[in-house]
Amino acid sequence: MTPRQIEEETRALFSPHYDHSDEEKLQFCYAQEDRAKRLIEEVGWHELFPYWNNYLRTECPTEDDVENFCHWFLSYGGEERPIPDPVGFCGYIHYRLDACAYDCKYQNMLDALSIEILRRAGLIVGWSDPYYAPDQDPRIVAEVKRLRDAEQDCFGDAFK
Repeated sequence: MTPRQIEEETRALFSPHYDHSDEEKLQFCYAQEDRAKRLIEEVGWHELFPYWNNYLRTECPTEDDVENFCHWFLSYGGEERPIPDPVGFCGYIHYRLDACAYDCKYQNMLDALSIEILRRAGLIVGWSDPYYAPDQDPRIVAEVKRLRDAEQDCFGDAFK
């Protein structure tokens, strides 16, 4: 599969609105999951993940787009696979959803995603600590701060 084909498949997997509210939409989700599984098998996770990460960073300009990406990513089992920079990946998502600033509406999804990614990377024990919260993890907080500072350096006071 060529890089262009992988980009097109990635776009086809993540651009539809994630919705499983009725039987027809649920069947579409199942078909998308099958499509993602075939793509992972054909291309390989280590080759594919950079395309998915790039899609997140370049094709998801709004919080709704990032939320949609996260729902699909979870649906495709992405959190169950090795992520090259798990803190950077989770931190970027928390940054984009402004999750460390206040108790956000995305908290349950972010917790499920981040805890599983960090657990599989061996960075946390997992669900055994009932008080662990990814948005309070010093590594995630530091990554969010780094991204905010970089944004501030890039745009100055324009977005205050």
